Amino acid sequence: FYEVEERGKWDKNFNNCRIVAKDVQGCDLVYCLMKIPTVTPRDFLQYRRVRLNDDGSICIVLRSAEHPNAPEDHRYIRVDNKISGYVFRETYVNGQPVMQLFLMSCSDVKGMIPKWIINMLAPKKPGEWTESLRKAALEHQTLFPNRKEEVAVRLRNEFSQENQYDYEIETVEIQSDERPTESNAQESL
Repeated sequence: FYEVEERGKWDKNFNNCRIVAKDVQGCDLVYCLMKIPTVTPRDFLQYRRVRLNDDGSICIVLRSAEHPNAPEDHRYIRVDNKISGYVFRETYVNGQPVMQLFLMSCSDVKGMIPKWIINMLAPKKPGEWTESLRKAALEHQTLFPNRKEEVAVRLRNEFSQENQYDYEIETVEIQSDERPTESNAQESL
């Protein structure tokens, strides 16, 4: 899933996925193109941040980016991805390990997409995508049966450390040491 070259083999929703830049504010910049039948293709340029959590789950968070290595192309409409993300978590069902996947997306695809296309694609594309991911994961496990520990070490080394860009420093300016009361709180409204 993480390797864009591998993802291109199974993810039929996106084409031309590539890493545009590495370690930009603790993120990779990822470019992908989505072709939609009969409408202008959409492209994405996104910051991608990966985090391995203490419980072993993997979070991938994406949001729109700008970068001179991937300027907007007049042939495509650049999607404004407010935020999207995935959480991968291993659980067990009947004693067998299974992967739980949570995904969410809040994007403005801009422009006009006819309602009939949305009605045709929206109900089935997420299921098709997750089924393609499941098949690719099973095939990968078959081809590389002993790779689990190698991947675990890589995840721990690359994605479990604190990242200075994960947090925003908030500053609070205090005008006085007077605490708000009901009367002066109403005055400030």
